[in-house]
Amino acid sequence: MAAAAAVGVSVRCARKWIGRYRLEGAAGLVDRSSAPRHVANRTAPDRIEAIVKLRRLRFTAAEIAETLGMALSTVSGILTRSGMGKLGRLGLEQPVRYERSRPGELVHVDIKKLGRIEGGAGWRVRGGRQHYNQVLTDAAGRRRKTVGYEYVHIAVDVECPRFGGQLSAGLSGPAERLSGHATEAEVPQAVPAGVSP
Repeated sequence: MAAAAAVGVSVRCARKWIGRYRLEGAAGLVDRSSAPRHVANRTAPDRIEAIVKLRRLRFTAAEIAETLGMALSTVSGILTRSGMGKLGRLGLEQPVRYERSRPGELVHVDIKKLGRIEGGAGWRVRGGRQHYNQVLTDAAGRRRKTVGYEYVHIAVDVECPRFGGQLSAGLSGPAERLSGHATEAEVPQAVPAGVSP
């Protein structure tokens, strides 16, 4: 009792450790798993294999449990332990990925439309009456309003992590800038974003 009190454990716990030491020596004092060595109702390996095969056929856990006549909690636990807990793309065909041999071979081009607002967003935001929409005459002699839209052309090279954007009407600027490693014959083959090659 004095030894148990000195260590800060109960008499029963001290008796258990002394028994282990007498039976196994110093090896009996090493930490061990508290999981039982034998489980009478452990799921058979052939059942686990059947669950995995049904999961690869994209069965849900509830469907597998109903098909095999097992508890849903048991099937869910087995699927989680085997790394098949989430169905996701399991059993589907792998996505077709494309790779290019050199930068500039495939360039994705996208266009972003931006509103050009001169002097603020409007009278509700500014707290006053509507602002004046100024009219300017360009170099060609055409009258143009200052309020309207601008377009940002963005080109991204698939093979190389470089990208560029240009506030312009043409696509050649960003495409040429991005594909500096490419030949001139490859630049016009830019594919718009969202179109598969």
